[in-house]
Amino acid sequence: MKYSNYLLGASGLLLCFSACQERRPSPDRDGAAGSVAQAVQACDATCTQILQPASFRKLDGNVTPVAPGARVCLAAGHIDYLRLENLHGTAAAPIEVINCGGQATLGYVSNSTAVRGFVVTGSSHLKITGTGDPNEKYGIKIDGAVSQGLDLSGKSTDIEVAFLEISNTYFAGIMAKTDPTCDGSANRGTFVQYNTVIHDNYIHDTGGEGLYIGFSFYYNGRTSADCPGLVLYPHDLVGVRIYRNRLENTHADGIQVGCAVADVEVHDNSVEGYGIAPFESNQNSAVQIGEGTTGKWYNNYLCASGDADSGLGFSVIGQGDISIFNNVMVDPSGGVYINAKVPAGSSVAIQNNTVVRPKQYVLKTPNDDAPILFRNNLVVTDPGVPPIVLDKPNIPITQDHNLIVTDINIPGFVDPPNGDYHLTPASPARDAGADASAYFGFDFDDDPRDDGIFDIGADEYRTSALDCPVVLTQDFSGSSALSNYINATAPSTGQFNDISAETTGGTWSISGGRLVIVRAGSNSATDNGAGLTRFTDFGCTPTVLHVAFSLAVSSWTTSPFQSNAFCLDIGNFTSVFRYVSAGQLSNVFSSLCVKGQGASSFAFTAAGGESSSFPTNGTPFAVSYFLNRSGALKTYKGLDNATHTLGVNSVAVWAGTALLFDNVPASNGSTSALTDLRMRWGTPENATWSVDNIVVRSDLPQP
Repeated sequence: MKYSNYLLGASGLLLCFSACQERRPSPDRDGAAGSVAQAVQACDATCTQILQPASFRKLDGNVTPVAPGARVCLAAGHIDYLRLENLHGTAAAPIEVINCGGQATLGYVSNSTAVRGFVVTGSSHLKITGTGDPNEKYGIKIDGAVSQGLDLSGKSTDIEVAFLEISNTYFAGIMAKTDPTCDGSANRGTFVQYNTVIHDNYIHDTGGEGLYIGFSFYYNGRTSADCPGLVLYPHDLVGVRIYRNRLENTHADGIQVGCAVADVEVHDNSVEGYGIAPFESNQNSAVQIGEGTTGKWYNNYLCASGDADSGLGFSVIGQGDISIFNNVMVDPSGGVYINAKVPAGSSVAIQNNTVVRPKQYVLKTPNDDAPILFRNNLVVTDPGVPPIVLDKPNIPITQDHNLIVTDINIPGFVDPPNGDYHLTPASPARDAGADASAYFGFDFDDDPRDDGIFDIGADEYRTSALDCPVVLTQDFSGSSALSNYINATAPSTGQFNDISAETTGGTWSISGGRLVIVRAGSNSATDNGAGLTRFTDFGCTPTVLHVAFSLAVSSWTTSPFQSNAFCLDIGNFTSVFRYVSAGQLSNVFSSLCVKGQGASSFAFTAAGGESSSFPTNGTPFAVSYFLNRSGALKTYKGLDNATHTLGVNSVAVWAGTALLFDNVPASNGSTSALTDLRMRWGTPENATWSVDNIVVRSDLPQP
């Protein structure tokens, strides 16, 4: 599932608009972007430190010790400038920095002298997340910082950043690097920045890059007047994950990564309107794979403004072992430019990308020192635009199984005027590609390329023999009206037959791009039910299902009604029936439930088993539920990226990368089909629940 609403329609199909709408930075820096008068709400007892609104806040772990596993809370309200120093968690117990009681805002307000909105220096093993309030999708917002929005420096390492909104910065949205120093303490060979994880953020209207990760001068280093005679080489980055970020209107590159020498994956990002006013002509790419950088770059959606100088899709100046695949590039000045320093035995592979209307070329390179593979790419150019430009003779490039045309009608796209570049049954790109399974086995939508022959381009056409890959998808960001997600008789693949509550069952709303129910509690079992149902069949009869969703719980009070406070039932239902009832066993293939553990935690239950504890502090947990009714053993790629086996009439449940239940028996594997689902709240519990990112697929992710 793509993160941005610009990518998914009700059916889960890629929606790529023919031109990106340009959005100018908001001039209203002194308004809603941050007023200290904003109401401060209470934070819960799990907060180890609470930083209240102020013009400046600093937390120094050397002055105020903060233990591993602690929770540092940013109370709802505004801080002009926040600085965190010398905070050190551990890999097993990172320090969490999170908003509480509402949205915490940082950055420029009138008369502010703040240079950055948020600085982290000299720290390690931190998780910075805006998930502290179920009503706020981006619970931490940085707006109007005079330099970077978020600056991770001072030899900071092992940092995760998620669910932040960053806008109207003078320079980068997020900068994560430490400049080399005269004493060598932050230089290559001495310091390594490990495990930089940046995901699910919304970054827009930046004066420089959206994401500036790592230094820019890997090969030749830099000199400084402070240390004459020395060449300062920047530190390495190892373990970079950048995914599901939405970037819009960056004056320079959308995503720039440098000095990332190992274990790099950048995927499932949306970059729109990049390089709109670069400070240098070579800083206007959607994605720059900078000096010294390697890795996998896939499933990204890159949309330029459409001008001839609007910028490249990928600028590749890295060091080899670079694989670029399954990306969709719309209206770039050029698709991919390669000027890498590739060592012997390494290569750059450009495979299964869809490139629409490049203005100057699809691929250009002066590289003559290492092989380039250009395979299975689907390209639509304007007449007269050369697809491949080789600046030197004898460049070692392999070109095969590409479809390059000048007529948008030839590839057989579903709806190119409205930007849907999925393939139709008659597309000449179908089954026309070379086998690239040594590199990857899935397409832009994460559908497996498992029908025997690769299609050309980012999309793999799905035939009826493979069922329907995405049978239901909804992230609740398209509308704040609950009624838009309900159709009692003919729901789309983004709707439900019913979302309702009984008299004391609670109040439903769409808040912060999530489906939320607030349950006040009741001692009555007769009018306390609430839930949602999809009983209109999925459009196919799946034999396996992958059900993904996120679930957050907050404001839970202790009561006698802790068991089965929430249940997700998968089975075969023919109508909406009371949510206080589990229904007939013969209609339920499997149930995944939540059991309360007092006021501060809960556990998942399935097939009589119980998981470890999860906090009821509003943190959303990504759940993946795998079900097998195929009659045969099935393999799948788990959330730990390893291969797992799912037994006959069995289920597996993951929360994040943790396997909670492995091959536990289904409730009724012999008769119940996998065509419908219910989420139900039946016990009279007092809590706020939020549900988001529901995706139901009729296949399992493959290695």
